[in-house]
Amino acid sequence: NIVGGTQSDTNFGASTTLIQSTKDCTGTFPDVSCDLLPTVGLLRFDLSGIPDGATISSADLQLYQYANSDPGAIWDAFAVTNAWTEGNSTPGSGVTYNTPPPTKSGTATASITLDGAASAVRTWGVTDLVVAWFTNSMANNGFWVQEGSTFDKAGNSAMFYSRERVGTTEDPMLTIKYVPKPSVPE
Repeated sequence: NIVGGTQSDTNFGASTTLIQSTKDCTGTFPDVSCDLLPTVGLLRFDLSGIPDGATISSADLQLYQYANSDPGAIWDAFAVTNAWTEGNSTPGSGVTYNTPPPTKSGTATASITLDGAASAVRTWGVTDLVVAWFTNSMANNGFWVQEGSTFDKAGNSAMFYSRERVGTTEDPMLTIKYVPKPSVPE
């Protein structure tokens, strides 16, 4: 989890919140002033458990959203295009918005639109990207997830759990369906 704005140099690797759309607002209505704080969730999954030669038929990234005051918001998942280190929320322990900033692919791999549910599992179809990782046509540097074109200054937000929320079934998941390579008789 990396956040821009006033927290651009803070690592959030130990946070139980993976991402949230964040607007830093001050004042009272109607004289509210807000700064956009771009927030990005970074996730990486190990694909080594998939046997060599397997054919991947589908892959879904699933995040558990536990708060939502932003129905209609569009959330995008991108490929991260360079290596990064997660960190543990201590200074200098890993990626921040400023140092070293990972980069994302130019086009979203998948997008979803939030409904009005306060909590729900949200699913992005990411088959093509996972196949590219598995076949080594692209390095597996993980996912970059952020609110997309609907990001505004209204103070709305959506929050998603990270894997650091221990003891739950609400961890981020990458569900991959595949068919193993047929065995050849000897």
